[in-house]
Formats: sequence, C-alpha cells, structure tokens
Amino acid sequence: MPLIQKKLNIYTLKKWIYTMKTILFTINILLSIQLLQAQNNLAILYSSVGLEYGKASAVDADTSYINGSLFQNTITVNPNVSTNLTAPGATTHIALTKYDRQGQLVWAKMFGGVTTSEAPHGIDCDAYKNIYVTGYFGSTTLTGPQNADFNPLGGGTVATQGNEDCFVAKYDQNGNYQWAFGLGNTGANTQERAWDIATDPNGNSYVVGGFHGTINFNPLGTAMNYTLPDTLVGLFISKYNTNGICQWVIMLDAQCTSVFTEGYATCDLDNSGNLYVAGNFRGANINFNPLGTSNTLTSSGLTDMFIAKYDVSNGNLYWVQKIGSTAQDIVSPGALRCDNSGNPYFTGRLSGTGSVDFDPSAGTSNITNSALFLVSYDASGNLRYATGMNSGVGDGGHRVSFDNYNNVFIAGWMNGTATF
Repeated sequence: MPLIQKKLNIYTLKKWIYTMKTILFTINILLSIQLLQAQNNLAILYSSVGLEYGKASAVDADTSYINGSLFQNTITVNPNVSTNLTAPGATTHIALTKYDRQGQLVWAKMFGGVTTSEAPHGIDCDAYKNIYVTGYFGSTTLTGPQNADFNPLGGGTVATQGNEDCFVAKYDQNGNYQWAFGLGNTGANTQERAWDIATDPNGNSYVVGGFHGTINFNPLGTAMNYTLPDTLVGLFISKYNTNGICQWVIMLDAQCTSVFTEGYATCDLDNSGNLYVAGNFRGANINFNPLGTSNTLTSSGLTDMFIAKYDVSNGNLYWVQKIGSTAQDIVSPGALRCDNSGNPYFTGRLSGTGSVDFDPSAGTSNITNSALFLVSYDASGNLRYATGMNSGVGDGGHRVSFDNYNNVFIAGWMNGTATF
C-alpha cells in the first residue's frame, strides 16, 4: 500500500510490508520544529490486492503532485471516492496519478503490456506542466520482442529489444500521451535500467541508467548507436529535446558487474541549468568526459562512487570527483538532488569497516563504520559536509529532497539499530 505524505511540499513514497523486518525511515533535519505544523501535512493511502510500490514522484509548476507506481490486478488510487485502475494481465503495470495540493485526485492513468512488466524509476515536469517518465519494461521469461502500450488510450506501442529495456515517455498536464520510446540492447537478452530523469523548463530531458552491449539512443530520429567495449555494465547520460529527439549521449564504461546491485546512476539540474550526475564504477582509467578532453578515474577497490558536473549544451565535463574505499560503496539510484542554492546532495550505502574519505581535496573527511551517509558538494566540486549514521550492513539512503527553507530530508531503509 503506497503511502503519499506531504510536508511543506516534501513528498515521500512509502511501501509498508508487514511481513518483513526492514523498516523504512525518513530523517528530517530541521531548523525549527514549527516547520511541521499540522496544516502543512497531507497523507494519501492507496492499495491493490497484488504487488504495489510507489516508485517515483514530482511536483509541477502548480504544486500539483505527480506519482508513478507499479501495481498488479486492481488498484484504488482515490481514498475519498473509489477510483480503480485494472491491469489487463498478471504482470505489473504503471499507475500515473495527479493530485492537487489538497490531495484531491485530478486524474489517474494506467499503461503497460499484457506480457510485459513495467516500473517507473523517475518523473519530472517542465514549465508547461508536461510530465516526463522513465523506467523499464519487458519480460525475463519470454523471448523475442514484447510490446507495451504507453498510451492509456492505445496507439503508443513500443517493442523491447532484449529482456527488459529502458523507456522514456511524455504526457501533457492532463495525462494525455505525447510520445514514448525504448532503449534496449539490440538483439540480446539483457536487462537495462533507466534510473533517473531531470527535465529543464523548456522540456529538455536528461536520462541516466545502466546498460549492456549496443543501444540506439535515438529511436525517434536518426539512429545513434553506442557500443560498450566489454560485456560488463556501463552507464549512460543522454539528452532529449521536448520532442524526444536525442541531442547527445555520454557513454561511461563503468565496468559494473550488475545493473541491479551497482550499475546505478542519478541526476538533477540546478537552478542555473547545470547537470549533476552521481553513480558507481569499477576498474582503471574510466573516462568521464568522452565528449571532450579525457578525464579518467580509477576505483580504489571494488565499486566506488563518483559525482560529476556537465555542460548541458554539449555534454562536456566541468569536473568529476571520486569517493570510495577498498570495499563496495554505492550511490542509490535516484538519490542525488540539488538544493535551492544549487548545491548537490546524495546518499547511498557504504560497505566494510574501513574509512571512506568524502573530501576530494587535500583535506580529509572520513566516515567510518557507517552504512548510511549524506554528503553535499558545492558548485565547484568542493566538499561542504559529509555525515555518517552508525548502522548495520544493508542499510542505506534512497532519496534526498528539500523544503522551501533548504532543510534536507532523507528517505531510505534500515534493518536493526541505527544511530541518526
């Protein structure tokens, strides 16, 4: 049963599973307890008789709330007046819903395929309140291309290239379909993931994800094929205009071992239109500026984290920083966001018992014996602060957001005891 909560325009999605011991946490770092007065709170609960997860959300120019969830069977999305969406098969489908700032349902849409499963991982809106959604679709049990329809009224069919592919779709402020396309490994049964999306006021979208093999990143225009030099998982950063035409692609040979456990990426735009990307990588001499002068990093051991700043006009790198130890250190997908002053923050999880230095300069800012962390850098890549929360193995941060006063909120998961 996804629970939508609003506090001063901060929205979190929660999935309660009472049979599990994992506890979802939200940390509120506040300047004043008065910021959380009752009149600013909003909660909406909806559920189905099958699987359902709240996966992605956004707030448009009218401060309406856009929610993307996956579900099975029939889901009720309006707690005040019964409004149901029913999937045509047993696989998961996407419910896309819009609520006004009082929590009243404006509209509800559903899309997907009969033989495919779908999940949204990122949602954002432009200045005209158009909605951009990214995620994955496909099947791990069926071979050959599988079709999913991203138009709730029909006529928006996209076919997979492999088992599970990325998708990007655009809808207007009323939930009407505009266009959609898939990104898949041509002729191979692999699984790709689009993890996050950031959209500027003019409707240019920036999508990040993990992939294998060869992908055409411009399905709605002249083909733009990119091929990884190995069989491992790489990362992509791609820009699309408001019509879904690809403008440029950054391919990172991140050499991750799995798209599910470490081939993650996340992105956001600051108020000046600069693009920040964080993610994970392994290996030596990984080039983070393939569209400009080479700028390489080498991991310290297993999976390391990076944060990079790019020029949105041409995809050239401004700077990149590495964070990591000899253990596996992970940025969570969708976990980077910029505050109102343009400073990027991200969260994730750390492994091992050693120290991780979050300061890329000559200074040292170590976090030791903590799985949870929150870190922030300034626009030049200098460390602002890093804080760890003593916690157990497997704990991690998953989302970061801010209220109107620049207080930072973290959502994630924990198992056992954690000290915040």
